[in-house]
Amino acid sequence: MSRTFDQFVRFTTDAAGLERILRLLQSITQILTSYPFLLESLLILLAAFTTTTNPTTTHDAPNVAQTSLILLSLRAKLNLARRYFRIFRFLESFSAAQKLYTSLHTSQSKPHSQSKSQSPARRPSPRAAVWLDVLGRTFNGMYLLLEASTIVDAQRVDGLAPWGPEAEAALAVEGQRFWLFSLVCGVLAGLVRVVDIWGSVPASAPASAPASGDRDGNGQGSEVEIADADKLPENTDHTGAAAAGDGGSKEQQIDYAVWRREARARISGLGRRVVSDALDITLPGSVVGWVPAGAGTVGLAMFVTTLLTSVDIWERCGRELDAGQK
Repeated sequence: MSRTFDQFVRFTTDAAGLERILRLLQSITQILTSYPFLLESLLILLAAFTTTTNPTTTHDAPNVAQTSLILLSLRAKLNLARRYFRIFRFLESFSAAQKLYTSLHTSQSKPHSQSKSQSPARRPSPRAAVWLDVLGRTFNGMYLLLEASTIVDAQRVDGLAPWGPEAEAALAVEGQRFWLFSLVCGVLAGLVRVVDIWGSVPASAPASAPASGDRDGNGQGSEVEIADADKLPENTDHTGAAAAGDGGSKEQQIDYAVWRREARARISGLGRRVVSDALDITLPGSVVGWVPAGAGTVGLAMFVTTLLTSVDIWERCGRELDAGQK
């Protein structure tokens, strides 16, 4: 219990964790304002609870319209507060894209070896995923740059609007378009890596070991995206050509168990990121008009993706907590 509380404290004081909390609150306000019956039901429950705890208190009928206006204003404030956390994040995105692009040219000068335990015909080139990462980080950097350029206008201070209402709205739409491109690249890169892992199943696994490649999520897939993120450790040749005797069979089974554990961890993190990016497409897609989604659908997608991406940050905070206790 103490460790869970310490991890919660680290999560709530972490910049990324706090931003996720604000995003979760923003999604809840959007859901409530988009579905009036939910808001009315919540107000009735709150009124009934207050009456139960204090019978002498009298309450008027809940004013759904007024409460909805309050929540809409709160949603705008939460959205603005979240923008402060990412005002300079475009530098991080451009830097990551540049490093990934450099790694592509660096890897060209190095000889590539293919393990016998992998099928080159079935495995897509890891370079495809890296190129998608380069494009995705670049598009994301453009989105964050355009968003940061309108932060002064977003303050809504009289006489302080460098871009003006029309230019600000146009830049916001273009920024959402770049974000949509970034999310699409993220989904494609994740799918390429998942297929790549499935294609790396050992050609001759032990008969007692199931030939399936699932993994348990460690969340590192979305925290750190590097060029060789889809490579798994290969400690032995699984073709069976050199396996002889009971000792070789046991060693092969152990190595295959390690492969399954690594694959399970990798695929869970990648799958969570792919689902999150795919659902997040509804947010910028609805703004640019490419995805026919209403405000309620967008709020629900935001709620789900916030929970999915918060898992990565929560696990990272746990790892940092464990590292600090050593």
